[in-house]
This record gives sequence, C-alpha cells and structure tokens, in this order.
Amino acid sequence: MNEKTTSRDLLRTRAYREIKEMILRERVIPGSFLSKRALAKQLDMSPTPVHSALERLEAEGFVRISPQQGIVVREFSIEEVADFFEFRLAIESFVIRALAGNLTSYQRKRLRGNLKAQSECARQGDVDGFTREDVAFHHLICEFHGNGQIVASMTDLMEKLYRVARTVSTRVADRPTTAYREHKAIADAVIAGDGEKAVERLAEHIGYGKRVLIS
Repeated sequence: MNEKTTSRDLLRTRAYREIKEMILRERVIPGSFLSKRALAKQLDMSPTPVHSALERLEAEGFVRISPQQGIVVREFSIEEVADFFEFRLAIESFVIRALAGNLTSYQRKRLRGNLKAQSECARQGDVDGFTREDVAFHHLICEFHGNGQIVASMTDLMEKLYRVARTVSTRVADRPTTAYREHKAIADAVIAGDGEKAVERLAEHIGYGKRVLIS
C-alpha cells in the first residue's frame, strides 16, 4: 500500500467517523438533508472521501441516498426500534447468564468504574456523558463474554440506539439517575452470581426504554 492510498483511506475513515458523530450527537437531526459539497467544506477535504463515508453510512442504515431526494438522515421507525430492543434483550440475557458469578477481579473493577462514571454524569446532569457511559456499560458486559460476533453485533446495535438512549435520558426527568440504579442492580446481581435476577433487572431496564419511545 503506497502513501497516497494510505492518505485516501485515512480521509475516508475520518469523514465516516465525523459525519457519524454528527448524526449520533444529533448535530444533524433525523429527516434533515445533507450536502456532500457542504460536508466536504466543513471537514476540509474533497467530496470523494465524503461520498465514500456516506455510502458506508447508508449501508449501516444511518442515511438514505436517492436520486430524487438526495441524502437524508434516517429516523428509525417504531418497528425498527422495537426490533432493536428485542434483539438486545435476547443477546444480553444470554451473555449475563453466562457471566453471572464468573467475572474476574479486573472485570469487576472495570464495571464498577463505569458505574462510578455513570453516577457522576447523572449527578452533574450531563446527558451526553451519561449516554456514552450507558452504552459503554452494555458493551462491557458483551466484551467480558469474549464472543467476537456478539461484540460486533452489539457495537452496531448500540450505535443505532445511541440517539434513542439519549432521547430517553432527555425526555424523562431524572432518567439518568434511575437508569444508573438499574445498571447497578444488574451489575450487583451478575457479580453475586444470580443470573436470573440479573436478567429480570435487565428486562425491566430495557422494557422501560422501549415503552417510553413507543408510547
């Protein structure tokens, strides 16, 4: 791979990450139109890597590109969101049962560190920070299981649900505080080796978010 190819790859990757970050943080809201030329100017690069980034984001479901409408930031349908939550519950329940009572001391330390960060973000009213730690909590659990396919699937899913999680935390007063307590209850049950209790707490936690959004 020559230097020019490496440079193009780096630009494509940067364009992808920065545009995706705009979407996840809702700096561009669902339903809004994107301009390749404007994005290229904003990112200080040519339209070529931006075009490549947008094609990748379309494949992941974050934008829709059509000759008639142009480039639109997608808003996931209620049916899609419901499917996401059901898939999460199925995967995370399986993982939690396997992990219950089997975490290493290092894994327990990382989980507690994440919970501490959640608590601090909730206390400060930092919705973006809390959402980031919320997503990290669920990702950590899957990471601890050690199945690469599960980690990859959950990474993709939690990125799609990032805006959803942020919306719930914004819409419901004190949601970060109650969500932190729900996460702590899940973690405590996993550490104590009570897989069924952990799954029950997980189902309550995921079910709450699903009800808020679908209602």
